Order: sequence, then structure tokens, then C-alpha cells
Amino acid sequence: LEVVPASALAKAGDEKQLAVWATFGEGPKTDVTWLSQFESNDASVAAVDAQGRVKVLRPGATAVRATFQGHVALALLTAPHAEAVKP
Repeated sequence: LEVVPASALAKAGDEKQLAVWATFGEGPKTDVTWLSQFESNDASVAAVDAQGRVKVLRPGATAVRATFQGHVALALLTAPHAEAVKP
């Protein structure tokens, strides 16, 4: 199972569409996005809908899990702060 893009840089307000591809045996890759379930590890950073559309809500980092037939793949999302954070 593969999620595309596997990683992305974004800023608050951006939206990204994820696609999920499965390979069955030696066959070609098949788009199973519409059959997959999605969940954000940190919904305060990015929300994801049932179609795999991700909306970045604030700076931070999170992973979005895509699940299909018991298999899991991740997309890593990073939303840096607009300005340097003072320590």
C-alpha cells in the first residue's frame, strides 16, 4: 500500500489531495483511494476527510494514516511556522 504524496510541506490553509495505491500480487498498481479510510494523527494540525482531502489548520507536523484491507500507509505532513520561533 502506498500513499501519494508520501510527504508534503504546506502552510496553514493549504489543502492536499492524497491518493492511495495498492498492488495485488504481481499485478499493476490500482487506485483504491475511494475504498480507503483516513485518519490524522493530530487533527489540530491537519484534518482529513473520507476522500483523502487534507486541510492544514496550523503549523506543526503530523501523519495521516490510510487504511485499506488491513494494510496501513502513512503520509507525513509538515507545516513550518511562517517566522522563526524564538527559543
